Amino acid sequence: LQFDLGDPPTEIQARARIRFKNRESDAIREIPFFLYPNLTPGRLEVRSVTINGLTVEAQFRDRRSRLLVPLPAALGPGQAASIRIDYHLSVPESEEGQYGGFGYSGGVLSLAYCYPMIPACEGWDHPPPVTYGDFSFNEVSFYLVQISMPEQLVLAAPGIQLGSHRREGRRELVFALGPARDLYLALSREFAVHSEQVGETEIRSYAREEDGAGSQRALSTAGAAVRSFGERFGIYPYRTLTLVSVPFASYGLEFPGIIIIARRLYDLDQNYGGIPAPILLESTTAHEVGHQWFYALVGNDQMLEPWLDEAPTQYATWLYYLDRYGGRAAQGFFRSLEERWDRVDRAEIPIGRPVSEYTPKEYGAIVYGRGPLFIQALSEHMGEDVFDGFFREYTGAFEWDIVDSLEFQAAAERACNCQLDELFEHWVRD
Repeated sequence: LQFDLGDPPTEIQARARIRFKNRESDAIREIPFFLYPNLTPGRLEVRSVTINGLTVEAQFRDRRSRLLVPLPAALGPGQAASIRIDYHLSVPESEEGQYGGFGYSGGVLSLAYCYPMIPACEGWDHPPPVTYGDFSFNEVSFYLVQISMPEQLVLAAPGIQLGSHRREGRRELVFALGPARDLYLALSREFAVHSEQVGETEIRSYAREEDGAGSQRALSTAGAAVRSFGERFGIYPYRTLTLVSVPFASYGLEFPGIIIIARRLYDLDQNYGGIPAPILLESTTAHEVGHQWFYALVGNDQMLEPWLDEAPTQYATWLYYLDRYGGRAAQGFFRSLEERWDRVDRAEIPIGRPVSEYTPKEYGAIVYGRGPLFIQALSEHMGEDVFDGFFREYTGAFEWDIVDSLEFQAAAERACNCQLDELFEHWVRD
């Protein structure tokens, strides 16, 4: 991926070079790309598309959020194609980053889903995502990213930097990331950086200088979470972890190797909904770090089965409090899960539905509230020691893969040597 930021930085010339291999059993005649920016007031304008050097005419679908690229010849199983897409990004300006992390707000350029993405094959026919769920469903890829930008900007990015040089008032950077399901970048003139080494992982926290206390608190939380989850689920999968404070409508959002945390939570003297900002900052940071195992490492269809990454991540956040502070703090977080479910009067709505089949209120209450309570019920049914071993084996067995509910159940049944149909029928399935 190549990005050339203009002045203003909201206008970006970009290019994607993709090597795509057909890993399916049938031939492929077209490849769909998901263009998230076209679901926002911004825009991803495609200038040209070539396949193996031949220009092709692509077609837009679904409010220009899907680009269907025809192949000059059918791509058989095991065959690969080289795709080049030249495009232009127009980034919308907003008050609190309400467009899913793609926008310019408060001096921060937030670039979520800023390139044409090939969804996982199982998601090629998905409709556009709803606004209150996650937006992507991808296989893992390897990324090599080049970015040219005004010299005053500071880049917050995941992965490993491979090169940097300055020329004529501009700075050019190259970094690599992978395996990863998608890519996020943030840039600002105001970013200051704090860092901490946890084992072989460098954790970097980007925020305004005036938000230094919040940045340090997020950094400390991330370090403790990496230690806790590394012991319980397996070693953190990347050499770096980047935290970035961004004006953002939600509290947080996860990407491989990098997480967004809402800037307002860094004002430690505030409270939101009666909850002090430091508590929300810590729980949000721990939750988003948990997604590095449940979503980044072990993938799932976040639109059809969102519980598979959100419920284990909420449960992991409870484990973070247990490991760092002990039972009393963990009990407090567990009550917050029950209170989420209380928002729908503890309705026994299945946790395994697609995002679009919940109302926004139900989605938060069921997937984020009832979902982790199911994980707790599963732990009690299997026995704590067996369950702990299961989760570690599960992340190892499915690393960089995609799972569904049936595979999750089968893995749990192998671990406990027991039948779990009744439990899954009660909690997960309609």
